[in-house]
Amino acid sequence: MERLDGIVAGVGVLIVLLALGGAVSSGPAGAADFHIAFPEQRLALPDATGSITGEGTLDLRFPVNVTNLTRVEVQLQAVGQGPRVAPDDVTATLRGPDGRSIQAQGGIAGPGTGGEAAALELRLPTGSAPAERDIRAASAGAALAQAGSLASANGTGTWTLSIGVQSQQGLGAAHNEAHAVTARIAAFAFRAVVQPGAPAR
Repeated sequence: MERLDGIVAGVGVLIVLLALGGAVSSGPAGAADFHIAFPEQRLALPDATGSITGEGTLDLRFPVNVTNLTRVEVQLQAVGQGPRVAPDDVTATLRGPDGRSIQAQGGIAGPGTGGEAAALELRLPTGSAPAERDIRAASAGAALAQAGSLASANGTGTWTLSIGVQSQQGLGAAHNEAHAVTARIAAFAFRAVVQPGAPAR
């Protein structure tokens, strides 16, 4: 009888331990699975403008104070005001705060009396969005707080867009045409979106 009591007591202890183990493995009481995605969004920044007379260069500096940045894109237009006796070469370089850069080239047709333009596009990546994941947390807010550890400051700071204009015929000082420059700038960044429930497998 004493041996039977001991076996029953042992089974009782084992059941309690298994129950405790299950509680620990399932996480905090009331916890749930939250699926976190990181979609990208486009943020338009103020245009940058300037002018170049004849053959010369122009630096346009602009701040990018956007966290979780994935890339910066610039659509550049350089419009010749004329008169022009030969085509112009237009070069643009987009440089990030870390020194990395990308270059694009275009041209303004000639001869012309004004209004002809060169259109260039530049895209400089700074990082990528995290992969989607599941997080075990007590609430959507807690899951979002955990996702906050993936935030990035890459690319934040002052960017520089350098534009150069030169005549294809090397006119030098005789090349005194005015050029109006407009840069339309956009920053792309990811954000965390928390959804209840893990995705089906």
